[in-house]
Amino acid sequence: MTFRDILLIIVCLLMFGAAFVWLTPALSDIRNLQEELHTLQMKHEAQEQEVAQLQKEIDDLRSGKPQAVERVAREKFGYCRPGEEVFHFE
Repeated sequence: MTFRDILLIIVCLLMFGAAFVWLTPALSDIRNLQEELHTLQMKHEAQEQEVAQLQKEIDDLRSGKPQAVERVAREKFGYCRPGEEVFHFE
């Protein structure tokens, strides 16, 4: 092995070492961002389900479905049928 070969090996090792040191935090950041993306996707999916449920509730109320109207009257306004008693719990 000549001096030039040894120098080339040392330079290559230094470059690989520098690349490793430089890329390690980036890989950690990528992992963290992937976890954050997964969390946000789960929240987005839950919110889409909530939107769909609320849209169904709106559609039921607009179409005048008696069960939907009665449920809102009972839950939001405390209405009851004659002869019923309403109990409020805190």
